[in-house]
Amino acid sequence: MKKIYIFFLLIIIISCSTEDATSPNDKLLIKGAYIIDTLYAIQDTFIAAPPQRTSYSSKLSVGKYQGFPANFLLRFVFLPPDTIQLDSARIELSGASHYGDGSVSSVMVEAYKVLDTWDRDANMDDYWRTYTPNGDLVYSGEFTLSDSLNDSIKYIIPLDNDLIKEWQQTEDSLQTGLYFTLASGSPEAVAEIASFNTYVAADAPKLIFKKETDSTAVWDTLIIGDDVTIFPPEEGGVFQNTQNVYIAGGNPVHSFIKFDLSVLPENILIYNAELHADLDSSSTLVNRQFQSDFYLRVVKEADDNLTTFTIDSGFVYDIRQNISMIKEDNRLQLGDYDKSNFGQYILQKIINGELEYKWFFLQYKIENQSLSVERILGVKNPPHKEMLIVKYVRIDGFGCDEGAQ
Repeated sequence: MKKIYIFFLLIIIISCSTEDATSPNDKLLIKGAYIIDTLYAIQDTFIAAPPQRTSYSSKLSVGKYQGFPANFLLRFVFLPPDTIQLDSARIELSGASHYGDGSVSSVMVEAYKVLDTWDRDANMDDYWRTYTPNGDLVYSGEFTLSDSLNDSIKYIIPLDNDLIKEWQQTEDSLQTGLYFTLASGSPEAVAEIASFNTYVAADAPKLIFKKETDSTAVWDTLIIGDDVTIFPPEEGGVFQNTQNVYIAGGNPVHSFIKFDLSVLPENILIYNAELHADLDSSSTLVNRQFQSDFYLRVVKEADDNLTTFTIDSGFVYDIRQNISMIKEDNRLQLGDYDKSNFGQYILQKIINGELEYKWFFLQYKIENQSLSVERILGVKNPPHKEMLIVKYVRIDGFGCDEGAQ
């Protein structure tokens, strides 16, 4: 019998079980064998993914670190009409975090007037990913690196009255704003800044100005606009080193891991399964302030070179197939809840022939917000091959031994 019908077997197990749900009791073992199998990955690789939309991220990034650059576009809309005189205008940005090894405390940033229109998909456009500023230099100054929004670090960009007047006379749909980039000769690190989509509205980019009329002058603040981080192509050749396998955010990179699941018996009921992937603890490319878990997916179709592949969409319809991995002690692993779901609703389906399997697939959950690179040691470092630990009962028969204690 190839398929194990989980519902029917669970009835048997529940009727024979103790309070310990992680392993079967003696009553069920009489009808089969409780086994723990450890499988090691037979192949792994990584692939750079297409650029992602960054316009809905909660952070902006500017700078460069170990060959990973970042720039951002920023514009404000709904400015007062040009019949109202604006004076002493400035942009205020809030430091949110940073990416680097801690040896740099600040970076020099420049802001240029943008001459070209852009939209929320700018990071997906090769023009902006290879853009060289062609407008006037508006600002050059120091950005002190922040560890969190709680540091209350602010970056102030004074604006010329003529520039503000030009923005007032431009339709909102044609506003082009400013382009922020690392100044030539600056120490290298990446400043991360609260965007218009930040979780705390008070930290969003602000355009602060003084409105002057014939009789009064009042200060006002505008917090409506658009922003997009641009992650240009990586420049340092990090991903040319194929000794490791990578997962990256900013410029997304995805990992693929393969196990030979045919070594598992067919007539089994899986209790849970653990997947371990050891990480390079010496890597300086990890963004220590970027807190993101990882998605584990199933690739159900793929050609030999992974030029095309299809990820199973079961996780969209069944939350039990939406599997996450966490980083703990320099290892990617499943949490307790996901161990059960991965075993029972992913591996069991594969063993039963209900789910096609070519590879397991790993990615950052949030891969369009911050630069970060994790290195998996993997198959080419044999002591650290990825491991799949499967706990199951091999079913030799059905029923309970009511005499067992």
